[in-house]
Amino acid sequence: MSHKSLGQKILAIDLGARRVGLAVTDDDGVVPLPVGTLPDDRKASDRIRRVARLAEARGVGAFIVGLPLESSGAVGESAIAARAFAERLADRSGKPVTLIDERLSTVEAAELIAQGGGRGREAVEARDTISALVLLRAFLDGARGERILPSAARPLPEPSRS
Repeated sequence: MSHKSLGQKILAIDLGARRVGLAVTDDDGVVPLPVGTLPDDRKASDRIRRVARLAEARGVGAFIVGLPLESSGAVGESAIAARAFAERLADRSGKPVTLIDERLSTVEAAELIAQGGGRGREAVEARDTISALVLLRAFLDGARGERILPSAARPLPEPSRS
């Protein structure tokens, strides 16, 4: 396990098309555990509010958000939306958010479900939660990502010198 958790609870978020998959560490920030899914709200502000409330109720100290890059590694619309979600969540919660490349998490989640014999609607609904678990495990194992601080903690840009 990586030193990244430092004894704090971490909530991982997989922003799916229809659901938001969630996983959280134990109180020591070591063992990833499934939380389940939230239906995807049409308004990003509602989704952020619901996730922030859940995190506060569970005593979360930091977040992981999956960054859905294109297969080539390029940043597309989904990645831009995930980054905006992460920035707004950091500001709303006052907690840091780390964006982790999620290109392989959905594939790995589908493989895990297939290995477990999962099929049908339950398997589809479990995929987002398992994807969040895969993201969280990757982070705990040392995967790097872009850390976003709440706006109050972000450094100000240097003034331009003309």
